[in-house]
Amino acid sequence: MTNGRFFFAFLFFLCFAGRVCTAQDNKPPLPKQGGLVNDFEDDLDLGTVALLKDRMAAHNAKNGDNVVVASIKNYANFSSLKDYSVELAGKWNIGLRGVLITFSQAKNEVYIEPGLSLQKKLAPNTCEYIIRNKILPKFITGNYDQGIIDGVNEIIKVLDAP
Repeated sequence: MTNGRFFFAFLFFLCFAGRVCTAQDNKPPLPKQGGLVNDFEDDLDLGTVALLKDRMAAHNAKNGDNVVVASIKNYANFSSLKDYSVELAGKWNIGLRGVLITFSQAKNEVYIEPGLSLQKKLAPNTCEYIIRNKILPKFITGNYDQGIIDGVNEIIKVLDAP
């Protein structure tokens, strides 16, 4: 192969590879964290937000675990709420001793993403129990505020257990 053909083939490869990479990374930017309660969907009333912030801040001061809540309108270009939550937890540096509760009223979904050091206490079956028995029963009746309060309370109860 001559140098000209090699250069052309290499240039073509770079252009093609660039298009494939940009097509895969075509996800909307993740929102910035605004504290312990990030109500991007405007589901929670201000009293609930204040209550949750106080409760989660007190828990953090007591044992260093961070509990963070995020409500989102959608997770377009992500395959699932779980994938979205994992990326969001990474961007927000939830960390080893943190847990992110992500929910979407519009999609009727909830996901709990625990940090690595909390995964024994908040194992998948425990997170599923909290979602099914503490959060979703309130969501079904339209009481998103109480569902998130009950979910946060149960997570703190689990984390505080010996």
